[in-house]
Amino acid sequence: MAHGSTILVSLSLILAACTGTPTEVMTTTLADDDGSTGSSGGGPATGPTSPGDETAVGTMGMTGSMTTTATGMDTTGGMSATDSGDTGDGSSSDGPAMCPAPCGNNEVCDNGTCVAACNPWGAGGYDYCLDDYGAFTTMDSCGAGSACLFYAPPLVAAACTRPCTTRCECPGPPASGDATVTCGDVTNDGQSECYLSCTNEESCPAGMDCIADGAVSFCMFPSPPLPAYGNCGLIDGPCPAGTYCLTENGHSLCFDESCENGCAAAPPGYGAICDSVISPPSGSECILPCTGDGNCPPGMSCYTSNVGGQLCMWPPP
Repeated sequence: MAHGSTILVSLSLILAACTGTPTEVMTTTLADDDGSTGSSGGGPATGPTSPGDETAVGTMGMTGSMTTTATGMDTTGGMSATDSGDTGDGSSSDGPAMCPAPCGNNEVCDNGTCVAACNPWGAGGYDYCLDDYGAFTTMDSCGAGSACLFYAPPLVAAACTRPCTTRCECPGPPASGDATVTCGDVTNDGQSECYLSCTNEESCPAGMDCIADGAVSFCMFPSPPLPAYGNCGLIDGPCPAGTYCLTENGHSLCFDESCENGCAAAPPGYGAICDSVISPPSGSECILPCTGDGNCPPGMSCYTSNVGGQLCMWPPP
């Protein structure tokens, strides 16, 4: 089956879980959907966790280049009478009835009828797990016990995930597409995670892209363009017209260096002002003012510039 778009990447797959405190960052290659081994140019890793999703960015820079291949994925269902690939046109006297046609990727044959592979499926979904500005929203987007799985740096796509031991603990398949719900140890840390596989040219759900990494492909939501004040140090999305990606000592944001035409709207609950904190000789800039981390938008920190001014910026990814 054809799927909408495939993005070839050779980047690191990061897992930002939703469980409280930062965890270690590791890398490896990905395992194929059917349990076979393979290699890729990048590797999955675990990152820091939340509630407190804004802490997730700070310790995700420790990606590397390992060549371990993860295996042992579970793509079995919980209620099959025959394999999902079995075909036939009737029943036999010494076994259950065969299904007249192959069942879907997330179905099994039960006594001649294709049924859901799991009844019930696990909680959660596969939504995008960052807000418009580039802050992690794992708890709000994915729910308790979930994580944010994404490719970075830079971040090009993301999707909610959750730990699993069988795919019946994973969220069920979305309404569109026929991507295979899969449970596999993509972080090579002894813990498997849920994802939608498009390795075998399955079609991804509406709005998701098939992200190809070596022998394995995943359905993920592509990162959208950033607004003013967005996290351009992490997200692979262009800054809006009239701004550019300002970086200083690892901190970054989509920055408007002139107040001449007014400032873009700030994130809800915060206000932008004109001040000279980055390059005073050039005049006033549009900034989000701050006097401490507590008065910056989620995920941002109060940064003191090289000339002594303070403004909200995104910390190094």
